[in-house]
Amino acid sequence: MNIKGFIFILTALVLVSTKTPGQTLNFDFGSRNYGWHAVNNCEIEENDSYLQINIKGNDPQCMSPGNLKIDASAYKKIKIKLSNHTSPVLDIFWASRDDPRIRPEACQRSILSSDSCDENHTSLAQNQFIEYTIDLSNHKEWKGSIYKLRIDPGDGPDPKNMKDGKILKEEYLLIEYIKFVP
Repeated sequence: MNIKGFIFILTALVLVSTKTPGQTLNFDFGSRNYGWHAVNNCEIEENDSYLQINIKGNDPQCMSPGNLKIDASAYKKIKIKLSNHTSPVLDIFWASRDDPRIRPEACQRSILSSDSCDENHTSLAQNQFIEYTIDLSNHKEWKGSIYKLRIDPGDGPDPKNMKDGKILKEEYLLIEYIKFVP
């Protein structure tokens, strides 16, 4: 890990661990990635205003740093503002301090609004950002101290956008922020 990555992770841990219940917990991705990293078939690109996840194959995944210390009883919703340029599926996985593994049971699948997308699931306006609220208050696995998150943007490239195993037009997801709210 380079020094820049270490500083991002350290900053994220300090910011996350100093929040108290009732406050909004944020990952505002303007000019920093807080230690989020690519895990499978995607690349993370830092920009001035958002985190860009470039889709490189099936089942793309990116992960937060560990040790987030999100109190699931205090933070029951996730607000995520994004611009979708891939399939309309967004899976959010999490691991708790009690069970630090990413498991299918600890996942919330969201279907992103089709009102803002054309038939190819691409935002109609270039880089149009929409805020989505994901309510986890009734999810049986959203409990304890949340250790880390994984975001799976889409199910992979659109088959119509593939030729000879290569992606013809780049598919990506832009995330302006992720907020944890009561």
